[in-house]
Amino acid sequence: MLTNTESKESYVFVTDDSIKGWLPGKTEVKNSIKLPDTIKSGVYDLVVGIVDKLDNKPAVYLAIESRTEDGWYPLSHIEVNGK
Repeated sequence: MLTNTESKESYVFVTDDSIKGWLPGKTEVKNSIKLPDTIKSGVYDLVVGIVDKLDNKPAVYLAIESRTEDGWYPLSHIEVNGK
């Protein structure tokens, strides 16, 4: 999910990746997303989560620190040069 740090506008991107078969230890997932043409320029918080595809909300809690109250895991801030 990307959330604009000023306007709080959010975009959720759901992939077809599955967690089936994940075992304890390091797991790497690589993906690309296409930002909507309507996204506005600004700084965005990049957060990840394993979501329920019915409501796009985090459904699995991971054994890592820094989880937000609503179940997302902050990764980084990114700057978007949009409209």
